[in-house]
Amino acid sequence: MQAAALSLALQHPEADAEIVVLDLLPTDLAAAGNLAGFVRALTTTGAAVEHLRGGDVPAYLSRLTDVVEARQTQHDTTLYVVAFGLDRARRLAELDLTSGAVSTPADGLRALLRDGPPVGAHLLAWWSSVRVMREQLGFDAADTIDGLLALRISAGDVQDLFGPFTVWKPEGPRGLLHDRTESADPHVIVPFRPLSAADVRTLGDEPWDS
Repeated sequence: MQAAALSLALQHPEADAEIVVLDLLPTDLAAAGNLAGFVRALTTTGAAVEHLRGGDVPAYLSRLTDVVEARQTQHDTTLYVVAFGLDRARRLAELDLTSGAVSTPADGLRALLRDGPPVGAHLLAWWSSVRVMREQLGFDAADTIDGLLALRISAGDVQDLFGPFTVWKPEGPRGLLHDRTESADPHVIVPFRPLSAADVRTLGDEPWDS
């Protein structure tokens, strides 16, 4: 997902991309994936980058309903919400009355997925639980998802995502990708590893704005 987000950021040489990184990973997993380095690498592309953690994530998700609605009339940038560990977000269907919110975090997430792409707002997200993903996005979300990548999940979850006739067992560094805009069937891929410190240094040395 880091590689996908960086690739998208580099498609905006005019620095007209906003990238909001939602970080719900435990400290050890964030460190293992060099998430801080990934955020630094994003900033070198010229994108406007915001990194939100913990309790700030549900509050931001709640605002997304209004963000997507406002973009219906005008938007000068492309927004990418890049979320790590969304299955660790709790009570997304509950309304936070103390903050004056009128939408739940789940409402915002679904609005982004359903109504965001036509107005230049997109979601890239990782869950470690297919069940939680279904609960958070709603069971009618399948038609609004353009791409799915399965990594290290059970055969039952694979069939839940890709259909009852899909047979796949993860072996080594492999993933099952279904890009619904390009193909009717999923394909096995070798995903990129998380960015290393050397990768971040190399990206930082590149003259992306030239």
